[in-house]
Order: sequence, then C-alpha cells, then structure tokens
Amino acid sequence: MLEVRDLSVRIGTPLGDLSLVERTDFILEAGRTLGIVGESGSGKSMLALAIMGLLPPSARTTGSIKLQGQELLSLTERELCRIRGNQIGMIFQEPMTALNPAMSIGDQIAEGLMWHEGLGRRAARQRALDLLQRVGISDARRRLDAFPHQLSGGQRQRVGIAIALACRPRLLIADEPTTALDVTVQAQILDLLAELVAEMGMGLILISHDLGVIAETADDTLVMYAGMPVEMGSSEELFSKPMHPYTRGLFEAMPGRQGPLAGKGARLQTIPGVVPEPGRRPPGCRFAGRCPYEIAACNAAVPEWSRLGQSQPARCIRLEDLP
Repeated sequence: MLEVRDLSVRIGTPLGDLSLVERTDFILEAGRTLGIVGESGSGKSMLALAIMGLLPPSARTTGSIKLQGQELLSLTERELCRIRGNQIGMIFQEPMTALNPAMSIGDQIAEGLMWHEGLGRRAARQRALDLLQRVGISDARRRLDAFPHQLSGGQRQRVGIAIALACRPRLLIADEPTTALDVTVQAQILDLLAELVAEMGMGLILISHDLGVIAETADDTLVMYAGMPVEMGSSEELFSKPMHPYTRGLFEAMPGRQGPLAGKGARLQTIPGVVPEPGRRPPGCRFAGRCPYEIAACNAAVPEWSRLGQSQPARCIRLEDLP
C-alpha cells in the first residue's frame, strides 16, 4: 500500500544544505502496523512530514513515496491537499497544541468532511458526533461545541484521532500519540488504534520513543539513527534478537533489561554521547563515535544492509564480530 524507496530529505540553510533523512526504504501493507523508533533527532517526525508533503519550502526531497501505486513526490500542492486528510490521516505529536483553539471540536472534525466529501454542515456534524462516540468521548453531543481548552489531554488526543479518521484514510500516521498521557489513557489509545486498523484495513505508521508500546503494537519495526534507518524487521525478531549495536543500546537502556541479578535500584545502561546534528554527522556509519565496537573501517563509508543467516538486515559492517 505504501512504498518508500531511497527517500532523502535535505533542507537549505544559510550554512548550506543539511541532510535530515537519508537512504530510507520500507514497504507497509494494508492492515499492518510499522513502528518507527529512535532517539530525538533521528529523523522520525521528518520522515512522517515527508510522506504527508508538509516539509518547509526550503526542503528538497528525492527518491520515491508511492501510496497505492501513486507517486506522491510528483504531485502539486493542490493535488496533495486532496490526499491529506482523505487518503492519509495524521495524528500529530502534541495533543495540547495540535488543535485549533479558536474552533469548536465539532467544526474541526466536520471541516475535513465538508472539504473532501462535500457534505453539508448538518451531515458533517452528525458524522463528527459519530466519530467522537467511536473514539470513546463521553457525552459526545455536548463535546461537539466545546473548545480544546475545555478538554483533558486524553480527550484532545481522541479528538485528534477522530479528525485523522474522519474520511476513512488508507494510511494513518501516529506521531507519538501517547505523549504526556497517563498509563491508563495510553493503553486505551493504543487499543483503539489497533482496533481501528483491524476494522478499517488501513496501514498504520506508529512513531514512538516507547519501545514497550512498539513491541506490543507494531507488526514490523524500523530503527532510525541520525536520519538513516539502521535496522528493520518483524517486531518479534527484532525485539528478541537485535542486531545493530544502536538497537542493542536502546534495548539495554530499557528498565528491566539489566538481568535478574541487577537488583532493585540498579543503574540503567546508557549510550554515551548524543545523536550528531545534521552537518556534523560522521562520514561513514552514523553511529560511529558512540559505538563500543567501532573500528577505523566504520568511518570509511556508509554501511550497506547486511545480515547474518536469516536475521533481519542491519547497517553494520561488524555483525559477524559482535558478541
């Protein structure tokens, strides 16, 4: 359904072009969920914005993004407007600021229905009411005329989901959909997304820092680092046997991954250093400088995909040497 090939995003700055996303490839089938993980600055949200066609004017995108066989990168802004909110829906990262504070909840949901499906105001508001009920908003009829500041964070997140699902898109992108929500509401939101994917047969891209969320929700997982994918495979295989040193470092930093002898209050493992900024990335492996297995050859060139036996592929020249 969604096919991304050799996608790269560069943005112009006074200091020259900076590369934000590089060499990204994946395929997402209808009815499946792809999880994307990585530290802040890894390019996860920029990848989502590239798919949506919401990059700033100074950005240049190369490669290919095909939705049901249609190349999105060749479309004009007018043509993309017909696809956003219609064939592709997006739940934005921050529910506190993603909604328009000057519009009622009902009008914000109805707007897309009136624009894409040509519904009248009354019919659109009825559909908005149905959507609010579908995403679990209590007293939905009264909430239609409420404004975002009158809702809790969990309610606003559900409204964001209702807006994204209004036109029954083929693809849904959820960028950190459980940020700033308590654990109970997080579980409800994730259960709702999984239920909707199964019910509507759409594809879901789930972006999250929470590896536990990805493990429970995603069929496949893409690990990004410094704007580039470094490992990808089925979530079951990747979580049971991570191959790339960066993926291993992420998993070792998870609470509960230190082993039965670590004891209560044991210090979590960390990855030294920080994600390199665009323009300051190493010439070879992007993880060089933070990797405990780095050798001189790691800086010679960007690693190609490789694998050990039947393992999932990873961008690392030292897979055979890792313990």
